[in-house]
Amino acid sequence: MATEHGPSAFCPIFHRAVELIGRRWTGAIIRAMQSGRTRFSDIAHAIPGLSDRLLSERLKELEAE
Repeated sequence: MATEHGPSAFCPIFHRAVELIGRRWTGAIIRAMQSGRTRFSDIAHAIPGLSDRLLSERLKELEAE
């Protein structure tokens, strides 16, 4: 919602997006996908220290959104 002084200080859509992207590993996953990696194994190999279980969980969260 905009006011005469500009946009509202709170936007629930923006807030949800920032919370989602700000979760641990999500930014790295999105970055790997932006560079063309779309297969699970390619993403896993591109991000050292990320477990398969957590990668699967984050991908499901991103898909749900």
